[in-house]
Amino acid sequence: MIGTTFRETIEEDGRSVEMYGTVTDYQQDRVLAMELGGKYNNVEVEYRLEDMGRYTRLTMSSNIQFRSYLKILSMVLWPFFKRKLVEQLNREYARLKELCERDTLAVQSGEGNKGDAGYTQRR
Repeated sequence: MIGTTFRETIEEDGRSVEMYGTVTDYQQDRVLAMELGGKYNNVEVEYRLEDMGRYTRLTMSSNIQFRSYLKILSMVLWPFFKRKLVEQLNREYARLKELCERDTLAVQSGEGNKGDAGYTQRR
């Protein structure tokens, strides 16, 4: 719910970074927005779900502000940073799609989501 705080550990290429976040907006089955802060950057992100009839559209909007020396480097190396971020997001969306489709197929076949404790699928 709005005001909930959390800690997130992001691991990539054998390195990990902790970020601390706060939920800034929540509308069940429609919107989840949060602010995250970490050693290297601050992020504002919003996930929005739209019922498209047979499908659900997920839209993510974000604003990333780098800290310290990365702020200067990001101005020069933005194409590199952007490519890395897009690659990371593509991997995350592919995994989310895989999970949603797997569970949709399992539910249709009567298997449910037995092995995914804490995972709830809307559609």
